[in-house]
Amino acid sequence: PGPTLKSKQMGKAYDSVPDRQAEFIKKQKIFFVGTANLSADGHVNVSPKGHDCFTLIDKNTCAYLDLSGSGAETAAHLMQEGNGRITIMFCAFEGSPNILRLYGKGKIVLRQDADKDLLDRFPEDLVKDPGFRAIVMIDIHRVSISCGYAVPFFDYKEERNVLKKHFAKKKLEDMDQYRVKKNSFSIDGEPSLGQFQETCEGQPIEAYDAKGYHWGRIAPGKKAPPKGYAVSVDGKTLARRPGLVGGKDASTGWTPFMILGIVLALSLAIAALMRGVEESVVGLEEPSE
Repeated sequence: PGPTLKSKQMGKAYDSVPDRQAEFIKKQKIFFVGTANLSADGHVNVSPKGHDCFTLIDKNTCAYLDLSGSGAETAAHLMQEGNGRITIMFCAFEGSPNILRLYGKGKIVLRQDADKDLLDRFPEDLVKDPGFRAIVMIDIHRVSISCGYAVPFFDYKEERNVLKKHFAKKKLEDMDQYRVKKNSFSIDGEPSLGQFQETCEGQPIEAYDAKGYHWGRIAPGKKAPPKGYAVSVDGKTLARRPGLVGGKDASTGWTPFMILGIVLALSLAIAALMRGVEESVVGLEEPSE
C-alpha cells in the first residue's frame, strides 16, 4: 500500500514518503536539519547540508552522513534523554515550487559503530574522509508538502570543496582531537558526540569557555563519567553513548543474540531447578520401603 494522505488541502501530509517526493529528494543539492534542546530556554538549531550525504533507506527511514564542523548541536539534541526530535527540509530552487519536510525521531551512529551495509549507502570518498564523524538515522512519522511559491529561483553552480580539502590534510587522530575540542558540548552546555571519539574515548573531558562556545579538552587526573556516558558542562547531566548499531550495543559490547542466549540459559536453569524441587517433594510423599 502507498502512503496514507492525511490532508486534502494545498498543504498535504502523509505518514510515509510518496514515490514522487522520493524522486524529488534525489535531485536536491542541499537540505536543512532542524533540532531543539528540550529545555525551555535552550536553543533551536538549523543546519544546511551539502554534498551527496543523504539517503532514503525506505519510505519511513532516512539517514545522512555527518561531516565534522565547529559545532555538534544536532548530535547533542538527539543524545538528550527523552529528545530525538528532528526535521529535515528540502526546498525546490528550480522547476516547480515545492517544500518537503520529513518529521521524525533521530539517533546518532558514531563513525566507529556504523556497519558496512549502512556505509555502503554513501559515496566512498565521504566514508573515507577523516572528517566523517557520525551518521544520523531518522525514523520518519510524518511527511508534509507545501507550496513554496515565495521561494526564489537559484541556479546550482558546483560543490564547495573547502571542507574536503581541509580534512584531507588531517589524520584520524587529529580529527578525534579536534572533535573533542569543538564537539564535546553544545552551546547550552549539553554533552555531545565529541566525548566519544575512538582514540580518546573513556578519558575525562573538561569544558572551558571559548567566547560563546563550550570547548572541551582531555583532563588527566580528573574523574571520568561512568563508562558509556558523557557529561554536561555543569556535571549534572549525563548522556548515554549512542547505542544499538548494526546488531551491537556500542555502550556494552553485548549483541542481542548474546543477551537472548543468556536469558534462555537462565530460563532453562530455573526450569531444571523447579523440576528438581518437584521431584524432591514427590519423593518425600512416597512411602518408604
